Amino acid sequence: MSDIYLGDSIETGTPNSDIILENGDLKLTSDVSKAEGIRQDVIATLSTFAGEYFLDDSQNYGVPYIQEIFRQKPISYSKTQSIISEAILGVSGVASIEQMQLESSTTTRDMLISFTAITIDGQTITANVEV
Repeated sequence: MSDIYLGDSIETGTPNSDIILENGDLKLTSDVSKAEGIRQDVIATLSTFAGEYFLDDSQNYGVPYIQEIFRQKPISYSKTQSIISEAILGVSGVASIEQMQLESSTTTRDMLISFTAITIDGQTITANVEV
């Protein structure tokens, strides 16, 4: 399946959600690689707060940032890591997580998630996601 390819910031490698045009045509993830489509699915999942997507009746899409992570009383790093890992591994096409780093601030309630994962085809995907 192909999705519209969304670019990354050249400076940081962080997704910026800009639609890419090549010679006047939309660039699709299939134009890049199958792994790029999976990478964009992971980024979309990590960028969505649980309950935010109005068409998700199950309330299972996204990450429970407000409900569990960015609470007044912070949860442990290992619990946060477990929640984020579960979200990444829940994306179709992701086989394993090779590396993950979380940087968060309890005062500003934001987080930088850096990960490297392996797809079911053995390809490596990497991204930095700010929430």
